[in-house]
Order: sequence, then C-alpha cells, then structure tokens
Amino acid sequence: LPVTPAFEADLRAHLEPFRMAGRELEVDGAIPVPLEIDLEVCVSPRFLRGQVKAALLVRFSNRILADGTLGAFHPDRMEFGKTVFLSPLLALAQSLEGVTAVWATRFRRFSDPDSSGLAARQLKFARREIAQLDNDPSHPGRGVLRLTMVGGR
Repeated sequence: LPVTPAFEADLRAHLEPFRMAGRELEVDGAIPVPLEIDLEVCVSPRFLRGQVKAALLVRFSNRILADGTLGAFHPDRMEFGKTVFLSPLLALAQSLEGVTAVWATRFRRFSDPDSSGLAARQLKFARREIAQLDNDPSHPGRGVLRLTMVGGR
C-alpha cells in the first residue's frame, strides 16, 4: 500500500521510543517492479496440457492457495531489494505432477528488454524495489507469466 501521511505519522510515533539517538528515520514506500516471465513446459503424455497449465498458474499466483500455502508471487513472499532467482521458479514448475521439463525463454522486468536475467539466472532489485507478478490479463503492467505447453494430451 502507499505510504500516506497518516501512516507515516503513526509509524514514526510508534518507533520514536526505540530510535537510537542521532539516527534519522526514513519512511519510504515500495516501488513495485513487474516481472515478465515466459516458460516452455513439456507435459507428460499421461496428462492433459490444460490441467497442468491451470495447476502451474495457481502455483505461480499471488494468492493464498487452497492448502493455506502462498503462491510463488504472493506479496508476503516478496521483500524489498530481494534478488529473484530463476532456478527456484524452474524447480517449482518442475515439481508439479505432469511436468517433465521446463525452460525459461524470458525472464526480465516487464517491457524492459535490457533487463534480461536469463544469462545470469537472476534479477536484482534496488533497496525500495519489490518484484511483482499478478498475472492479471486486465493489468499486464503488474507482471505477466506466459506458459507455452508442449506434449501431453
């Protein structure tokens, strides 16, 4: 959420008794950085492509899942300035039943071709930046995940 003047005042009042003398307190809002990730997924011949794709979209969501766990891009999993590594995302997709292989074909900041993290297999963020991937077709500027499904039935 945005840092409003009322929120900032309340936070400063709460933290003032704990602030070390001579130290300033800075209250800044987050800078969301939407991601653009394209994955090519090879589906086992025993599974339906559509079912595997639906399961992947749930796992890579920004929601709380039916079993109570958080989707890969739930806001509570994101941290200020935290590097997003590609390998755990590929491992998450690979762990799903019916997925035999997965490759990333795009891994970057949304609509920023110069920010590709494919070679380094990571995306770095500044102190106030937080990765975001809502995968909402109505708001592509909040992050996009595209899945190309091959194989399966």
